[in-house]
Amino acid sequence: MPTIDQNELEEKSDLTSFIDIIFLLLIFFILTTKFVPDEMTISHLLPTNGSSSIPPPAIVPQEDISIVITPIGYNRSHSERDLHAQWNQQQSKTRLDAIVRIGGEQIRLSGNPVDDETNMSIMTEFISTELNKRVSTQKQPVVIHCFSGLPWRYALWAYDNVMVHDGDFITSIADSHAQDTREVAFAPPLLRNHTNHLQGRELAHLLCLR
Repeated sequence: MPTIDQNELEEKSDLTSFIDIIFLLLIFFILTTKFVPDEMTISHLLPTNGSSSIPPPAIVPQEDISIVITPIGYNRSHSERDLHAQWNQQQSKTRLDAIVRIGGEQIRLSGNPVDDETNMSIMTEFISTELNKRVSTQKQPVVIHCFSGLPWRYALWAYDNVMVHDGDFITSIADSHAQDTREVAFAPPLLRNHTNHLQGRELAHLLCLR
């Protein structure tokens, strides 16, 4: 009867444990491996040596059109303190003439309520002319910046004229979700009580807008 060497048994036992560990690791990696769909999609989009791939056109965000409405007679070279002092002297007047500016072009509106109909006609022609200069495949968003010390009707006139110019005047809730409607927004006001020269700071900001 052949004899069994004790050392040989120990070697076989160690080899069996090693194989078990390998299989356990293999099963673990098979079960936890996950192919991400996004990575597989990207691999199909990458160019190969056999084909010439044309890169997609770059998406350029639409530049906003700023309609800036400020009181007349202010110079952007002045400091916030000087602008604030000038406003304190001017706001006591019963009528405040305004400047409406789009880019480098501007018009003057009378502060007398009697001239509101004339002002509306002037603004309609002005906004229509400036928007026609900026015709593109997509309608550029419009942001209306109106000085807080001026009557709010100036900002509402600007809004109405932009919408009427494009034929986008909303007559129902369904129209507000149209795909080709130009986006028109009012610029948010500055923080109140943030500085002692708030009106001067607001004027300095508006005068520098383009």
